[in-house]
Amino acid sequence: MIFRFLLQSVLFSLAVAQDKAETTAHIQRNLRTSKVKSVRASDIAEADAMRDEDFKGIWRLLQNDMSMRSDVPSSMPSQSAPVPIAPTSTSAPTQSPVAVRTEAPVAAPVANPTASPTTINITDIPTRLPSQISSSAPVGGISPAPTSLESQAPSTPDPEIRSDIPSDLPSDIPSIMPFPQAPSPLDPTEPSLPPTFPCGSSPDLRELLMKVPLLGISDEEALDTEGTPQNEAFQWIVGGDPSYLCPNDPMLSQRYSLVVFYYSTNGNRWTQCEAPVDASDEAQVEEANERCNLEPLPDSGSNAWLTPGSECDWAGVVCNDDGIVEQLDMEQNGLAGTLPSELQHLSALKVLSLENGVISGVIPSEIGALTALEVLDLNFNLVGGSIPTSIYSLSTLRQLDLNDNSLTGILSPEIGNMGNLTFLQLHQNQFEGTFPSELGQLSLLEAASFESNTFEGSIPASVCSLASDGPLASLSSDCLTEVECSCCTQCF
Repeated sequence: MIFRFLLQSVLFSLAVAQDKAETTAHIQRNLRTSKVKSVRASDIAEADAMRDEDFKGIWRLLQNDMSMRSDVPSSMPSQSAPVPIAPTSTSAPTQSPVAVRTEAPVAAPVANPTASPTTINITDIPTRLPSQISSSAPVGGISPAPTSLESQAPSTPDPEIRSDIPSDLPSDIPSIMPFPQAPSPLDPTEPSLPPTFPCGSSPDLRELLMKVPLLGISDEEALDTEGTPQNEAFQWIVGGDPSYLCPNDPMLSQRYSLVVFYYSTNGNRWTQCEAPVDASDEAQVEEANERCNLEPLPDSGSNAWLTPGSECDWAGVVCNDDGIVEQLDMEQNGLAGTLPSELQHLSALKVLSLENGVISGVIPSEIGALTALEVLDLNFNLVGGSIPTSIYSLSTLRQLDLNDNSLTGILSPEIGNMGNLTFLQLHQNQFEGTFPSELGQLSLLEAASFESNTFEGSIPASVCSLASDGPLASLSSDCLTEVECSCCTQCF
């Protein structure tokens, strides 16, 4: 028994010496790996003193253990079996160490608990006292038994000093504080910007807005009825025109009116310059332009109709320097269908020459709104009905060429208002009635033809005065049958 006591004493002394050496090495490692720059000698001495007190406590336990092994009280340790010390229950046994950093070893326990273990060597003997020295690096072993006393609160770790070794247990203070990161430009959670559209409107909204100005040009029913020239023009302007005009475009009215004219006169059956099927297809556009060989007019366009670019580039269209249509000349190009009322919105139009076609229907009264019109040439077509009264108000008109059609009715006395008229051709129609005396007021008239109608009576003397004393050089009528004319230059 004495030998065993001596052996345990020797082992205990060696353990004390080894522990002191490890404590000193641990402090030196802290100096190298942490932000602690220096440790005072007094701190080390104080830690050694506290460690000595710990081991003195352990020595007393050893003595008590030895005395409890002997049946007879003795000053020497007893060899009887040790009585295990019941551990005090804690909230949870330490499973793995947690690294906590301090700038210097703490001399005494503090008030708040910590999840970090001490850095003393873990032995087979349960710890009865709390650790007095904290460590920045955990030891490799795990205590096989819980401490016999509740852990005292070590020092609060310095927030400025962080450990690179993660903890196996949760901590109230994160080891490394996360830094906010700027959102990625491709972050799907980032709200997307609303889509942008030409004209500032979605296609559906743009289509609705386009109707507003166009309802001032065309009848609403015609605009909405599928298959009408107005509806076809609207659909092309909205969805087929590469120019993609906006509702407030100042050229919308002009372009739309010409497109209505194209569809109204069966443009897809024109002899020349019909539109490509797809105006956005460059190959089709190029091919359509190559087939467009309409005899060009001075300053007129030469491209096929309904092609990209300005409508001033379309064949037979002449514009002024401001891009406003002044002339529409499509003679001998196989125009059919009818004349649309939308032509009135070509307000600067001076020449409307559409002869040698198969245009039917009537002359729209809206043509009378073209106050700048100088030439109205519709001869050799199939136009019927009477001459609208509004036509007689065109004081700027110089040429009224309506021969070889199917016009009916009488010649209105209001014709005397056309003071600038120089050329009047009405032959080969179905006019009837007498010749108004107001014809003599056309002081600039140079040529007039009335034959092949059903006029009756005589040519007014005022007209013959223009032939004898004025500019009237050519006058023809059915003077061989139904009409009396003493001044006609040619009778039929």
